[in-house]
Amino acid sequence: MADLLLSLPPFNPEQADKPCDQKGERLYQAFDANGVQIPLRPVCLDSRVDVERNQSVPAAFRLQEGSYKFAIHLWKQKQLAPKLGEVGRNWSIKLLQDYYGAADSNKYVTTRLKGRRSDDTEVHIYEMFWADLARPTNSVLSFLLALFQLILHLPSLSRVAIDTRPHPDWIWRVFQAFHRYAARVLQIALPLAKLVLLIVFAAAIPAVTHVQHLDVISAVVVGIMVGVGIFLTINHVKPAFQSRSRWFFASFLLPVFATLATYLAVRNSAGDENKPEIVLLAAAIWILGAGLLWWAMAAYQQTRPGITGYGWSAYLASLVGFSIAAWAAHSHLQASWIQQASFWTAQWLLAALRLSWICFALLAITSSLLGAIAWRRSPLAERSKARAAVRTSRFALAIPAFLFVLITSLIWAALFSIAHTIHEPFYDAATIATAARHPHAEWMNNFDLFPNKDIAHGFPDDCTTGKPVCSPGQASCTCSSDTQPNYLRGVLAWSIGSSSYIVFLLSFAGLVILIWWALPSVLTERFPPRRDAGWYQKHGTEPPRSGRNKDALWMGAWISRGLDSISVVTWLSWTAIFLIPLAFIYLGWPWHLHYLELLRNYSDGATKRAVCKVIAVVSTTAILASLVHYSSPILRVILDVDTYLRTGPIEGTPRAKIFERYVSLLRHVAKGPDGRGYDHVVIVAHSLGALISGDLLNLLQHQVTSDGETIDPDLRNFGFGGTSSTGKIPIRLFTMGNPLRQLLNRFFPYLYDWVRDNPDNGTEPLPSPATTAPTAFNSTLPAPEDLGVEKWVSAYRSGDYVGRSLWLDEWYKRTATCSENGIYPEPIYKVEDDKRIEFCIGAGAHTHYWDDTAPDIAEALNKLI
Repeated sequence: MADLLLSLPPFNPEQADKPCDQKGERLYQAFDANGVQIPLRPVCLDSRVDVERNQSVPAAFRLQEGSYKFAIHLWKQKQLAPKLGEVGRNWSIKLLQDYYGAADSNKYVTTRLKGRRSDDTEVHIYEMFWADLARPTNSVLSFLLALFQLILHLPSLSRVAIDTRPHPDWIWRVFQAFHRYAARVLQIALPLAKLVLLIVFAAAIPAVTHVQHLDVISAVVVGIMVGVGIFLTINHVKPAFQSRSRWFFASFLLPVFATLATYLAVRNSAGDENKPEIVLLAAAIWILGAGLLWWAMAAYQQTRPGITGYGWSAYLASLVGFSIAAWAAHSHLQASWIQQASFWTAQWLLAALRLSWICFALLAITSSLLGAIAWRRSPLAERSKARAAVRTSRFALAIPAFLFVLITSLIWAALFSIAHTIHEPFYDAATIATAARHPHAEWMNNFDLFPNKDIAHGFPDDCTTGKPVCSPGQASCTCSSDTQPNYLRGVLAWSIGSSSYIVFLLSFAGLVILIWWALPSVLTERFPPRRDAGWYQKHGTEPPRSGRNKDALWMGAWISRGLDSISVVTWLSWTAIFLIPLAFIYLGWPWHLHYLELLRNYSDGATKRAVCKVIAVVSTTAILASLVHYSSPILRVILDVDTYLRTGPIEGTPRAKIFERYVSLLRHVAKGPDGRGYDHVVIVAHSLGALISGDLLNLLQHQVTSDGETIDPDLRNFGFGGTSSTGKIPIRLFTMGNPLRQLLNRFFPYLYDWVRDNPDNGTEPLPSPATTAPTAFNSTLPAPEDLGVEKWVSAYRSGDYVGRSLWLDEWYKRTATCSENGIYPEPIYKVEDDKRIEFCIGAGAHTHYWDDTAPDIAEALNKLI
């Protein structure tokens, strides 16, 4: 903002040839920076409003998400129709009411810039920074964790879209229930099964590895675990040691004794076929797996309440199953029984995974059918909102499902490659072919996507040496006598499924549509349009970057048509992830036979396989590096919105902490640095900052006492609530790239009904771009008085894929009179009334509102000041 103000007046081409001392001074000469530390205090809420509080429910058993409890709250409402914006305000209260403040700190540290305009107006600039509460750091680990957070939380957003409908009929409530359980399978059953499966596979490593001196390794591992266990136990039971000798004995001598005792015991049983060192290491892996599970559940509990109870239940059930399998294998085999137990337990977990996926697909399909019926049964006035909410529920369920399959498949492929370096093949042929597995063999084969192929024996197409022996005209093949089946490769192919190439092609087609939609805007972000070289040569100075009306109109139409295509992307991704795999299972489509034959022919020869492995490793590394480097900014933008809408952790949601910081700064500004207060306040907000400002101001404007005063006495100087307070400080709101209409109202129509009655693309596509200048606004919503602001100014670029106009419909020119150029310094065209102003600053995308490409922003900001 200081940069914008210090640029005024912008460069005037008519003064290009004048001497330096005749070109005029800047309106603002300098800004001084002062640090400010503001005490934090949460938003004051009306104690008369209670939206299904959660504090009495134990953390491990919060099996319902916030959206479900909010849906219950809406069902209990007595009035036929809530007031405009009431659903959204109650949702904010839901996310704020269990927060008591100081979650991260007792202060907010910011900077105040003090400057003076040439007319002697004193101007102070404050920053309300919130991104540190939402964004990951730019590293591989943080990127992957953030990506998984997004994948596993998007289904919750799909529920928010449909759970916020007030007074749903019975068909809508049934639709909610099916969608709720589909989201639970994706968020709970599938991730937990994958995590426990990793532990089960890892438990076989000591039994299959050829590493020497396992006796020493097992002894050291036992000593370390004893030391860690003692430390955790004493720290939990008796935090302080009473003497140095006790501390030395407990923290050092006991682990050393445990190490020596283990080593001696293992050495004395060197001839034992059961090999106790393998048993000890397998037990250690299960203990380390418990630590991994605890770490994952501690992080995931914040976004998926109740996951802790499910997680430990899955872990204990798998451990019991592994123990029973180990006992049975030990009774029958007397050797390699740890490997056998891992193999049998993995089979059951794979069957559970397949059942979970089938259940997930059936629930999602049923939910989609019910949603199609539900929105068509809605009253005509509400049908646009209902359809938009159903579309969001499909989109936000199918996209994370596909990403979950894609990312976890890549991870499993990498882990299985590591497993092959440990032992090739990972499971011995005797383990796979033992007769002891037959009691459940036939039942397991019911979940095989590949007809006449037994996952337990791997895939003969992937024999470790030689070629498979295939019967003419049949899909079944057998390994020759000198080969062994590769079970892990079979597991990977079986879990992905023979329909994977169709799933990928359809999903990739949807991805191409999204990329094609955003591509012009993304390129504009990277290479903003500049004036031509002729202008530069004529005026002899660096020209500001700007786009013509023709460019702006083209970009606006492109983005609108891309938004119309979101429904196509939704159906492509939804069909790919839900319908295609089930069709391959239950309809027995034979397309995969030719596909497998191509794979088999292509993979013949050790040289080709080696080359493919090298290419796979190099390309995977390059893709990961590119994703981290280039996708982190995009992921941050998506995560900003996702984090802001998150319902957990209940005692400190991101919205509660962001609002606490924002309202604390407003309290400070209401008093002023010297206690005199300000003449008026201008809130300048871009992107998600505009959304945050709208939600908070809307809440503050309606959180009032019975006599119409705001319930927060420190904010009464702003006059929230509609009453005229003595010395009222008017607020003026200036938003840029505001996503309220283009994203939030479109995807969450009930939460943001105060933005538009009927969301864009609800039942009709967007109209064609306007060629004649509008003379008035087409809608009264959103209303400035709903936010308690004196004036609301909205600026946007025609190619902004996040937020464009709030009140105008498809207006994408900078000026009204010129059809070709319309570039600065030609006067910009604005539509305004007493409380609203809106204008398009020309071509461009979501950024570059703050630099030399946007002189219109600087002038509008100075006018508000």
